[in-house]
Amino acid sequence: MQKLLFGLLMASRKPRHYFQAHEITVVTRLPLQRILHNPDATGRIVEWALELSSFGLRFESTSTIKSRALAEFIAEWTATPDEEIQETTLPGRKTSSEWIVYFDGAFSLQGAGAGVLLVAPTVEHLKYVIQMHFPREKSTNNTAEYEGLLAGLRIAADLGIKKLIIRGDSQLVVKQVNKDYQSPLMEAYVNEVRKLEERFDGL
Repeated sequence: MQKLLFGLLMASRKPRHYFQAHEITVVTRLPLQRILHNPDATGRIVEWALELSSFGLRFESTSTIKSRALAEFIAEWTATPDEEIQETTLPGRKTSSEWIVYFDGAFSLQGAGAGVLLVAPTVEHLKYVIQMHFPREKSTNNTAEYEGLLAGLRIAADLGIKKLIIRGDSQLVVKQVNKDYQSPLMEAYVNEVRKLEERFDGL
């Protein structure tokens, strides 16, 4: 039991800012909540309980989560009547065969990463997160943005998507890919984008 509490404590220390900003649900079959709130506890347990009390921890049993999972899945993936009307093809209107990909990258002293969101013509969402292990001196926000774009293109190509609308908030990346701006520093990335373009009918 102490090992589990210690694991929870270590987990709270790493993304501490996240634990402080959000209510955290701890899913367990064991009575961790009772142990943390036990007035007769001594030693390490008391120290750990004091440290963990600063977070909004909520404990739920695994059986509660299991029974709720199916209901949440159905609620999330069942279209409402309004959504069904929007998705129905109107007379004389063609359904779009284009997917949309959103990409974004970020760089900080802690590391670099990127996110990719693919939106299907039928409005399903596919989300991807990329963590990059670049040497800090070789990483920039622009490299993270380009890695996000390349990841989105590779994923779309692997899924067999042929028509793709690409959206991103990096002016440098968008202008370079659209041939409105050139920079020798990012030339290798632009060349990689050009290679991937060949796998699509339209971007």
